[in-house]
Amino acid sequence: MKLLFIIALSSWLNTTLTHPLKVSVSEMTIGNNQRVTIETRLFLDDLTDHISQTYRLLKPVFHRVNSEGTKALQRYINQRFYLVQSNQPNHLKITHTRFSEDKKALIVRLVSQHALRGNQPFRVKNTLFFDVFKKQKNLLNVSGARKAAHAFSLHQPWWRVM
Repeated sequence: MKLLFIIALSSWLNTTLTHPLKVSVSEMTIGNNQRVTIETRLFLDDLTDHISQTYRLLKPVFHRVNSEGTKALQRYINQRFYLVQSNQPNHLKITHTRFSEDKKALIVRLVSQHALRGNQPFRVKNTLFFDVFKKQKNLLNVSGARKAAHAFSLHQPWWRVM
């Protein structure tokens, strides 16, 4: 019983105290061709743990777009981070990955599969890590003509961009 408690406490400390900040930060731009590009920063320790558990990968790596870890991340993003315009989903494809200088974050460049239709509003869903961390926040800044910002949370997983 004591051993079980120690294992549970150790596991909780590893996931809770590693870094209490549970946040992703993303920058969105809309090109002249109306394609959306998003660059998002994800804490590498949280990402690695979650992808390895969710997709049963022993040690996922994200250094290339075609690596097993990045392929699993693409599946995860397809379910949790995408655009919707006129009730049509517009998924985001990973085109590039790199590590932050301190190697604590993975920086992922995503491009929308389809161009937006004119200046019509669209919605963004971002529930990355909400299935793991109840206090997770995902920040999104939009630059350009539609300049705006939003903080996604468990209670606000959608945002309408005008």
